[in-house]
Amino acid sequence: MAARITLRDIAERTGYTVNTVSRALKDKQDIAPATRARIKRVAEELGYIPDAVAASLRSGSTKTISMIIPDISDPLFAIWVKDIERQLKEKDFDLFIQNTEENAELEKRAIRLAISKKIDGIILCPCQKDQSSIETLKTNGIP
Repeated sequence: MAARITLRDIAERTGYTVNTVSRALKDKQDIAPATRARIKRVAEELGYIPDAVAASLRSGSTKTISMIIPDISDPLFAIWVKDIERQLKEKDFDLFIQNTEENAELEKRAIRLAISKKIDGIILCPCQKDQSSIETLKTNGIP
């Protein structure tokens, strides 16, 4: 298996520092437009894909919202998912969808999984009659 392309690989190919490469790929204005263009071209040629996990560790945000729903095959939920995903894309967020099959244990597992992945918020359509899922979100400070 080939190694993943890193900022260091781009830096070595272009002759710039890793910091300059990083700033150029983020469109920072202190990097000359010609330099940004060259770095981006090399990144594209090498097939560079940013490391979202590393970025989230630095920023504290995954830019991801989890939507936990009882039944993805329900046409109403399908409409909601499509619209919510469109709105999130406009804000540069991704949507992580989990289906609980209207099972309280699967719902609890989905919530724990989403929290463990450091999502920025949860849209929950709860299937349980008790409030334990809501309490879990409150306890963990999840919007």
